[in-house]
Amino acid sequence: MELQAELSRLRRWHQAVTPLAAELAGRFERLLRASHYPVRAGTHGNTAFACILALDYARTAGRSNLGAAIEAAARRWYLGDRDYPVAYEPSGDDFLSPALVEALLMKRILPDREFGEWLSRFLPPDLGPLSRPPTVLDHADAKQSHLDGLCLSRAWCFTLLGFERLSEEHLEAGMPHVVGGDYAGEHWLASFALLALSAATLKSQSGGMP
Repeated sequence: MELQAELSRLRRWHQAVTPLAAELAGRFERLLRASHYPVRAGTHGNTAFACILALDYARTAGRSNLGAAIEAAARRWYLGDRDYPVAYEPSGDDFLSPALVEALLMKRILPDREFGEWLSRFLPPDLGPLSRPPTVLDHADAKQSHLDGLCLSRAWCFTLLGFERLSEEHLEAGMPHVVGGDYAGEHWLASFALLALSAATLKSQSGGMP
């Protein structure tokens, strides 16, 4: 009885938010078609990160038009990228790695062989500072605490891209600050911890593809 009641409650919420989801999907699709350039920031506006999350929705909800728009935009924006300057990461308030979220999006849309060729052109063999957890001098600082989130989002990307050791190192650096620290990080880091911790499950369920 409790399970049935919970399922009924979830169905009511699904019905209630469906019009909003459809409106947001349509707006995002129009944005993709109208945007000549991507946003490569390591913060909220990063278009690769938005596309990864929206692609999950599009494929789950069967919104093929949105999925096609995301794939077309990703190819238009990123397919020709070469020789990413890894030494320029991180910026002082990054909670995303522009390089890694771009790579993860391309892994989502390209066939395995095409992605492998693209990745070998995009990232150098030595990832430099991209491979090392960032230094955070003040975890209570609102901007520096972004770097704790960067550890977690990198761990998410590294797992799904097949860099298990780097994922573990970044997860170990970021997880202690999810709880028991300062509000500057505590109020949002859990969502990034969930991404990182769920990555291994997602990878195993999909045979290595996120």
